[in-house]
Amino acid sequence: MSVHAVCVALALALPAASQTVGGPLTGYVFDLGTRSIRAVQGLPGGARLAAPVLSGLDWASVSPHGDRALVSIEGRLSLIRDLKAPSLEPLPGEAQGFERAAWAPGGEAAVLSRAASGQLRLLRVQPEPAVEALDLSSFGTVASVSVTGQLDLLVSVANENGGTLVWTAPGRDPIAIASLGSPALLSGITRHGSVFAIDAACRLFEIQNAGSGARLLPLTTACEGGTPTSIAATPDGSSVALVWGSTLRFFEPATGALSEPSALALAPASLDSVSTGGVWWLSGPRPPGAPAWLLDARGPSPSVLFVPEAPAETPAAPEVQ
Repeated sequence: MSVHAVCVALALALPAASQTVGGPLTGYVFDLGTRSIRAVQGLPGGARLAAPVLSGLDWASVSPHGDRALVSIEGRLSLIRDLKAPSLEPLPGEAQGFERAAWAPGGEAAVLSRAASGQLRLLRVQPEPAVEALDLSSFGTVASVSVTGQLDLLVSVANENGGTLVWTAPGRDPIAIASLGSPALLSGITRHGSVFAIDAACRLFEIQNAGSGARLLPLTTACEGGTPTSIAATPDGSSVALVWGSTLRFFEPATGALSEPSALALAPASLDSVSTGGVWWLSGPRPPGAPAWLLDARGPSPSVLFVPEAPAETPAAPEVQ
């Protein structure tokens, strides 16, 4: 794996309400360190982290194409339809109180979940936000969710037997697909209809034909001695990125090859998709002034790219009210 240092450039200094982003745009990310949504401006390998577009956030989730986001401010969940001109659209009461989101590939819908609960909320964002309740409490508590473009849901749940992989969809009864020794983390869906999963024992699986007829295919054991914290797959499914603690590793399903583990200066880390397919934001706590990281897995040799913080003198965006 190659690691590239990236030049520092001045971030945008306009107030949040009128800020625009010019030049090439990799995408928008939720920066846990500053609890803000920020644009990654420039292409991977020569990018900078622009000033916050929105700040003062409890948490946020940016859609796969980077055009919209879900944001929580003082416990209130809202939708932003256009991050280039952000405005808050409060969600209905039945969507409130949730703290995680899994997006459909096109960003037309998201599934909301929360810790220690079997409840899900399917949020359709067009034309007006519509929320549908999905209850998996009879199977256990939700650990991870993956959503297809047809709104099939694959859900990993924790229960007294360890874990279960469940399929469900709007208006359909949930079905148990497979039993697992422990709850699994799920990647997003690939263009070929597969989802990758890794359980607490570091066993990696491919879930083929994501839907009610999904099939679980064991692949390998990937992260001995650690507990997985994140998994992500490239859109074509050619590479799977795995994170446990501050360690990163890649798996190539076609060859069965595992890269050597690489240490990250960030722990614990998670992977969040950026608008360009195969580019992820490495999200996690980092000291003030420490560089942010992008992971670019679009080519044959995945690279971790440093994206330094904006200079301290750059004005910060006002907190969203």
